[in-house]
Amino acid sequence: MGVWSLKRIFSTLLIIIIVLSVLGGKIYLEQLQRPHFYLLQSGKALAQRDLNRLLQWVDLDSIARNLVEDFFKDVVIKLDSKAVNALKTELMKALKEQIETYVMTGQFKRAVLMDLSKEARAILPELNITEKEAGRFTKLAYLKEKGQTALAGFTDGVERADQIVLELELKKVFKGWRIVKINQFRELKLKLKREQQQKNVRIEDLLVQGMKNTVLWGKFDREDVFLELTPNNTVDNWPTSLLISMDQGHKLRLELLSGAGNIPLPVDPGEAEAFNASGQFNEHYYIQAGEYDFNRDGRPEIVVAIGDNHIDLVVNVFKFNPAPKDSSPATVQQWKLAGVFMGQNKAYLNGNKIRLPYTAVKIELNYQWDRDGFKEVN
Repeated sequence: MGVWSLKRIFSTLLIIIIVLSVLGGKIYLEQLQRPHFYLLQSGKALAQRDLNRLLQWVDLDSIARNLVEDFFKDVVIKLDSKAVNALKTELMKALKEQIETYVMTGQFKRAVLMDLSKEARAILPELNITEKEAGRFTKLAYLKEKGQTALAGFTDGVERADQIVLELELKKVFKGWRIVKINQFRELKLKLKREQQQKNVRIEDLLVQGMKNTVLWGKFDREDVFLELTPNNTVDNWPTSLLISMDQGHKLRLELLSGAGNIPLPVDPGEAEAFNASGQFNEHYYIQAGEYDFNRDGRPEIVVAIGDNHIDLVVNVFKFNPAPKDSSPATVQQWKLAGVFMGQNKAYLNGNKIRLPYTAVKIELNYQWDRDGFKEVN
C-alpha cells in the first residue's frame, strides 16, 4: 500500500468538518424544527469553535468508527487480524483528534499525521473528500424522520439523473438529536471520483472528437454512467439522460430516460469485435457517448462509439424521428439508427460530416449528413 503524500493529506479537509461548516454558514432552514434545529446548532457550534457544544450534537466517536469500519468492509488488507484491529484503532483516534483540533484552532495538528504508521497515512485520504467537493452540498434535499433515526440528505441543488447525495444519519437521544454517521461514504467517494474523471478526460482517450457534451464508460470502470442531455421543450417527454450500464450477465445496456419510461438504444456492433459470441462486452473496449446536432434542427443526434482506441472502432448515430401527428402518445418518441460507421481508433466530427481515418493504410472515409441519414463523400 503506497504512502499518500503528507502535502496532499494536509490540503484535504475531513468530510465531517466541511459538512458542519456548510451547515453553519450556507444552509438556511425555513423552520427550526427537530431534527432541523440540531443540524443548525451543530454548524453554529463549529463556527464558534465551541468543541464542548459541538459534542452535544455530533458523536465524533461514532462517525470515526463508522467511516473506518465501512472502509474495511470493501478493502482487503494484507495484515493479520490483530494488526488490522490496531490499524482501525489508530485511524479512529487520528480522525477524532484531527476534528477536535480543527474545531478548536481552525488548523490541523500535523503531529497527529506524522505519528501515524505508513498504512494509516495511506488510508486516511480515503476517509476524506476535498473542501471543494464537500462545499457543493449546500441544499438540504430531504429530512426523513422515522422513530429514533433521521436521515438528512444534502445535494448541490441541481437535479440530474445521477444525483450525488451526502447523507447524514442522526439518532434521537435524551437531549435531542445527534449526528452519528455519514451513510454510503464509499459510494459517495466513487461517484465524486467518477465525476472528476469525466471532467478530466484526456483528448487521447476520446474515441470521437468534436462533441462538447460527452462521457466515457468502461475506460475507468464499468459502473453506471449518465449522459445528461440538452433539454428540449418542444417535444413531449424528451429524454433527460442516456444511461450506459451493464447487466449481471455482462451485457451492455443503453437506455434513454424520460418521463414516459425508458427507451432502449440497441447498438449495432458492425464488424467490430467489442462483443463475444454470447453478446458480452469484451475487455479493453470502452464507450464514448455524446450529443451532436448534424442537421442543426435543435434536436441533437446521439453518437455512441465503441472501440479499443487502437485498431477497432464502430460509431452509431441515433436520430430522433418525430411521430406522425395522429399517432398515439406512446409512440411520440421514436429513435432510429441513422448510421453505422467502422473505423480504426478515432472519428472526427466537423460541421455535418464525420471523418474516419485509417492511419495504418493512410486512407480515410468521409460521410456527410443528408436528410435523415448519411452519404459517403470524397
